[in-house]
Amino acid sequence: MLNARKIIFISVSVVSALLLAILFISEEKMPSSQVGSEAPPKTETQSKATANQERMPLQTKLLLKDSVTPHFFELPTEAATIWRRYKSIQPALLLLSNDPFLTQVPKAMESKVSTLLNSSNQEEIRRRSNPQMASPVLFPEMVIDAILPEKMFSHYLWAIPLTEEEDPVSAKTLRERMLNHRLASKEEVDTFVDDPNGTIRGTVRDVPFTAGVLELLPSPDTPLILHIDLSYYQAQYTNEINTPVFQLIQDTMKQLQQMECNVLDVTFSYGNLDGRIAQDVRFMGDIHKDIMAKPTMIFDDLPNNYKRQADALYLEALFRKGQAHELYLAQEQELPETAWVKYNLFRSNANHKRGDLALSYLAKAIEFDNVYAMAYFDLSDQALRIKLPAEAFRMLKLASGSFPDNPTIKLKMAELAYSLMDFKTAEHLIAQLQQLPWSEVYHQEMPAKLERFMEMTKEAIELKSTDKE
Repeated sequence: MLNARKIIFISVSVVSALLLAILFISEEKMPSSQVGSEAPPKTETQSKATANQERMPLQTKLLLKDSVTPHFFELPTEAATIWRRYKSIQPALLLLSNDPFLTQVPKAMESKVSTLLNSSNQEEIRRRSNPQMASPVLFPEMVIDAILPEKMFSHYLWAIPLTEEEDPVSAKTLRERMLNHRLASKEEVDTFVDDPNGTIRGTVRDVPFTAGVLELLPSPDTPLILHIDLSYYQAQYTNEINTPVFQLIQDTMKQLQQMECNVLDVTFSYGNLDGRIAQDVRFMGDIHKDIMAKPTMIFDDLPNNYKRQADALYLEALFRKGQAHELYLAQEQELPETAWVKYNLFRSNANHKRGDLALSYLAKAIEFDNVYAMAYFDLSDQALRIKLPAEAFRMLKLASGSFPDNPTIKLKMAELAYSLMDFKTAEHLIAQLQQLPWSEVYHQEMPAKLERFMEMTKEAIELKSTDKE
């Protein structure tokens, strides 16, 4: 909890250094998808339609007894479009996450953040809360800090993932961690007390707050919103042998069911788009959707393709990659148009050093779900580590096909172009970046950095031209 480490869930490495060299032999241009690119804000008519949809009748269901359809988002900030529907009744919020999302919004941004979360559509919220964009209004880890003052929730319950690395959570340890990470004020942490039931009670942002491991959290008297962030599982996962991911999910669902909560809605965030969570576990969204729709799955045998997934991950952990690959091929036969199945075959073919085939499967995954294009970032970084800058550039160019408005990609491409002495390309990319409205709060150093970069690039162009003469 609240640590800086970034765990890659699956114990199987996407590609080794040798494998990357094989992956990058092909010069074919892999197709990319524009699906999911940053969308323009909705028109006034569309916004009114969205507002009408949000004014829906309120109905509670018994969590994991009745069928519920969760709402899936890339960033936790996007879930505000669902949460704000229930503002008039102020439900409780139950958050399952490794991060309490209480990083404080800068004072200068508070008004803009309030407007964004209360009024904007999902696409705009995603664009303005993605840390990789030029002018974010807030970051994902700030969403609860921003939401609580809006009086959307009457009670905030944080389910802290239980890990073997850390001591049991107490009011004392939580005070220290929240203060050290600047997630709460001295006045707030002074309200934290140990409850006899093993949880911690207090107040944050003037809202009653309860924290503790999920199985000890009390069921609130009021209806609640449940939000699950994939980081909740990330913190508990070590490897597929000691902490099988499907077992983690089933255990969590059983604990939620035992709380017997009246739930208004369920929201879910992947955390792939902002780089917090590896794409390897994106399949977990489908599992949650199916369990929420049919809660008896908690106790039933896994459906065929989930059983194959569990078995394949276990086999990979035992280095039995050939048997795992056969299971992935069987998955494709049953689900030929499922993105995470294609991604499995990308990983598996990469592990078998079939570079061209691996990249073709990655491209197919992206056709169905363009967030898988984030994998190109990892491939680019790894290409650099084995001193293949041209291939690193190619991977970023493929990523830009899915995320054409992402300035982080363009900046990395400019830096690589410069290192490859392709100064004209670097100059072109820097010029595009200089036209963006960089945030004076979050990216205040960027205009000066780009100006220095441009000057250096122009000097290199001039020197190269002189050398030719």
